[in-house]
Amino acid sequence: MKKLKVVITGGRGYLGSILARKFQIAGWETTLLVREVREKGEVAFQLGKKIAPEVLKDHQAFVHCAYDFKPSSWAEIYQANILGSRFCFEAAMQAGVKRRVFVSSMSAYEGCCSMYGKAKLAVEQEFLPQGVLCVRPGLLWSDESKGMFGKLARAAGNLPFLPIVDGGEQKLALSQAEDLAVGVVDYCQGSAESPLEAQITAYPELLTFRTILEGLAKQAGKNPRFFSVPGWAPLAGLRGAEFLKIELPFKSDSLVGLLQQNPNPRFSKMIAFKRWPAGLR
Repeated sequence: MKKLKVVITGGRGYLGSILARKFQIAGWETTLLVREVREKGEVAFQLGKKIAPEVLKDHQAFVHCAYDFKPSSWAEIYQANILGSRFCFEAAMQAGVKRRVFVSSMSAYEGCCSMYGKAKLAVEQEFLPQGVLCVRPGLLWSDESKGMFGKLARAAGNLPFLPIVDGGEQKLALSQAEDLAVGVVDYCQGSAESPLEAQITAYPELLTFRTILEGLAKQAGKNPRFFSVPGWAPLAGLRGAEFLKIELPFKSDSLVGLLQQNPNPRFSKMIAFKRWPAGLR
């Protein structure tokens, strides 16, 4: 019996690598679309450029989780991430790939303010009607301590003083990365039709930003001092640094997304989350 085959964009990234592992454990053969080919099973790929449908031929599933964070203007974001996603899904459909998944974000919702959220929402709106499953994870966490959650954990465990914007009252939902990946694999192996709405795939329990930092600090055996700063101050600083081409680990658009959360998230039950980060309960 021939192995099922899946194509994953951003297959060497944080979530992409976890997805690849879970598909492989389930017996799938993986083709990873990456910027620089290093190993067998990888194909050179640049988000924003067209993909030859032949690359996706004879694959049963396509998962698009790549996102280019380098562009800062809307025109650049549109070219790389919206038009680039269109190229991806058009190639998948031309190749006859039956199960197609788009990893969006809880930052995407009607009325969102961040360019990241708007770009994700634009892709959802174009491809939901064409049978693409769109999942919206919250703040991803895993035992690997990577991504934004990993950065927060390191900050909470190392810094004696932690600034929090507007008191840290912003409410966030968490998604366990491995459980999310297993849910995507299960969908690709099943026969259920794709929902016509984007699915918020996260724990339904919302935590404040301050609560998350306090829990991470406690887990690390630390007790940092928190001090509140008005949201406009770091936002102005980040935008000034970007104007001067100064590279920082956080972007102003990410702060916009933090400050402007979906006021009424409707959580999906299609993916079961089994674990909760240590120290946050």
